[in-house]
Amino acid sequence: MRAHSFFFALAAATLFAACTQTPGGSQFAGSLAVDGVKDNAIEISAEEQSFKVTVKADVSWTAESSEDWIRIDPASFEITDGKSVTKRATVSVEANPEYESRNAVITFAAEGLDAVKIAVTQLGYVDSFELLNSNLEAVKELAVNASCRAQEQTFAVKSNVNWTITSPEWLTVSPSSFEADGSVQNTMVKIAFSANEGDALSGNIVVSSEIGEYTVAVTQRNAPKMEASAQKVDYPYIDAAFDVTIDNDQDFWTYGLYLKKSLDEFGLDGLFKDVLSDYNDLLSKNSPDVILNALCLHGPYTAEYDYLPAATEMVFVAFAMEYDSASSAFVMVGDGISCLYATEAVPEADPDYAKYAGVWNADVLAMDAETQSVKPFTITMVVKPHYINETWDFYFPDGVFSPLMTYQDGSIYMLDSFVAAYDTETKDFYIPNLQIGSEEFNWPFEEPVGKDAGVAFVAMYGDPNDKTETGETYETPDLLQYTLTDDNTLSLVDPVIPQGYLMEWGSLLFHFENEEYVSTGYAYNSLDFNKGTSFTRVAESSSFSFNAFEKAERKIESKNAKTLETKSVVPNFFKK
Repeated sequence: MRAHSFFFALAAATLFAACTQTPGGSQFAGSLAVDGVKDNAIEISAEEQSFKVTVKADVSWTAESSEDWIRIDPASFEITDGKSVTKRATVSVEANPEYESRNAVITFAAEGLDAVKIAVTQLGYVDSFELLNSNLEAVKELAVNASCRAQEQTFAVKSNVNWTITSPEWLTVSPSSFEADGSVQNTMVKIAFSANEGDALSGNIVVSSEIGEYTVAVTQRNAPKMEASAQKVDYPYIDAAFDVTIDNDQDFWTYGLYLKKSLDEFGLDGLFKDVLSDYNDLLSKNSPDVILNALCLHGPYTAEYDYLPAATEMVFVAFAMEYDSASSAFVMVGDGISCLYATEAVPEADPDYAKYAGVWNADVLAMDAETQSVKPFTITMVVKPHYINETWDFYFPDGVFSPLMTYQDGSIYMLDSFVAAYDTETKDFYIPNLQIGSEEFNWPFEEPVGKDAGVAFVAMYGDPNDKTETGETYETPDLLQYTLTDDNTLSLVDPVIPQGYLMEWGSLLFHFENEEYVSTGYAYNSLDFNKGTSFTRVAESSSFSFNAFEKAERKIESKNAKTLETKSVVPNFFKK
């Protein structure tokens, strides 16, 4: 189909002037000019349309068309004071219902002046029949895929000819036909899918006209078949893993782990709704595609958990989900699945291993966020059992060493915790040096280190009077070996710190980039031990409770070990 634009470069039509008598008897040179049509002629397509011209005159004028399929508005304009006035006139052209082109002349006239004539050629009617996707982009063929739930999807037909639609019986198409009136129109076609409780469905929607036809391939997936089973783990009193399978790789799916008391209280549907609510809360700051691709999964996956409460009944849930544009929310697809699971009781701990559990204090010098100066702190280190008789976790709950995440009720959950090892032969406490804290980076402060940052533990010792840029006297041991003296003092036995030297624990910042940990060159804070290197016991651990779920019964797991939103307290400071 040929289409001709009527937005030509402005060019003045012939200017006419003549001597005209004024009411007072004087004479002036009247003028009439029409701009907007090049060379006083225009060729346009058959569709109904309009274009504008600019009339500049100092006398009254009229406008008319030689054919009634053209209208000019305004058709006249009165000027009585002889001042030049510029006026925009709209030329409206009806659709040409014939295949032959047609012609008309538009005349702008003023008394005493030669008329300005514009020749209009409107091309003949051309058949139009195009298939458009939901974004109104022309396509040669189209495929529409739907999940098993009831929903609507759309495509469009652009046409000035009659067309009809045939479709499979298991869906409804509206409208199913179109009667042309000569103008080219975009008609939105709705495909209504009912909930599919059986096998996957497929078929073709055929849009036919006298000049051709288009095929829209439609499929509706069956309800996803999912299964979950608890996997055998090495430490069943603290860890759990669930193998999840799904029968297709098209549906996004997600999962969560709850204490069984939540299942008893809210029911399975209530847990599914709770999972969805977390994703829907993220929609205020993220697009649906970002959330689905960052936090949801395709195909089989093993969901792994640690730090679970021992001897506790739990329920694992999983289901497929998608974004519903009609409700502007995520919705569940299919029935979902659940798997009951109970962690085992904590095994008996070696008495020498158990002695290290508890809360320990040491005197240090560190940067104070409020005064922006170094001052004395009594730092608290919490040591908790991880894998009994093998490893511990330790962290610093006062926020001096690493950032904190806080829950809404004010309780503290440590983002950065570190690992200490237990040696059954020496019965000592070993801290591996240069270790990354949390594996899931939820760094809330983008400046100056960027996103997805975390803290690494590093211990050094050296001459505090060393002012060289490289700090040549400082050494970084591979391990820090501590032993218990009198059961209340945690004493460093290796390395031996020379007299006059200082031990420093630093929290260096790293970020995750291209699947690797990269140093940012910044430190979050450093702890300079100013009264020896020992820790003093504050409290013992009364029991081996693994209670990470006490404040948050469920967490969203991400396939790339990242989440989209965090809560945190303000950091202490940054130093280069």
